[in-house]
Amino acid sequence: MFNSQLVSLARPQDQPHNIKMLSWYDPIAHPIYYMSNLNLNVAIDDISLLMSPISAGKYYDLIQQAISISEDYTYYFQLDELIQSINPPFDLSRLYAALSTLFGPSSTLYDPYKCSFSYPFLIQLTKHLHQARYALNFTDMKGGLSFKFSKILTHPDDIKKYPDTIKLYAPLPGEFSRNHMNFFMSWFIAYLIGFINFFEKYYSVEYVRTLEYCKIMYGYQDNQFFQKEFTGI
Repeated sequence: MFNSQLVSLARPQDQPHNIKMLSWYDPIAHPIYYMSNLNLNVAIDDISLLMSPISAGKYYDLIQQAISISEDYTYYFQLDELIQSINPPFDLSRLYAALSTLFGPSSTLYDPYKCSFSYPFLIQLTKHLHQARYALNFTDMKGGLSFKFSKILTHPDDIKKYPDTIKLYAPLPGEFSRNHMNFFMSWFIAYLIGFINFFEKYYSVEYVRTLEYCKIMYGYQDNQFFQKEFTGI
């Protein structure tokens, strides 16, 4: 159901494999505008992830006791490059349509000059007997993909281990490694692409959004998606 090229991008020989999708939104069985309580499950090797949309307020509360994980900008570039080669194009108009259909309207957790949407999530990770929680803010930073992960410090030992919550930390290899994060990002984008490719013939919600940093206007009008440059303000 999802694009195998995107998934394989995260899977050189030394990277994780055995990914499987455990839930799928069926627009025929559930013909509603969006499912704000939609949870996504994915298993990557010995890790199980439960991804749940949360409110901006909930996200803000969670990251008050959390550490920020550094982002992999090189991997973002690889993802963007591959996405641009897809036909029909998976541009911002289709990306937002997929997100808003599945999870509802955008939150306000974004810089309105550099981004045009934000979708916050709670990720509950299980690895054998170990459990951890991460907050994720997914945005279109400067017209590209941005996955902002934060590890929530739930246990007292974690709070002692990471007293500096201001600095950026590398992903934790024994918990949610860089390879697993990259694989997860590919899976999520592939999920959205697979969804909108299937759902596009049912989509009918007109909207227009702007991304001022890139001078881009996109949306859905007159039964078609569009993305174009504008002169700006």
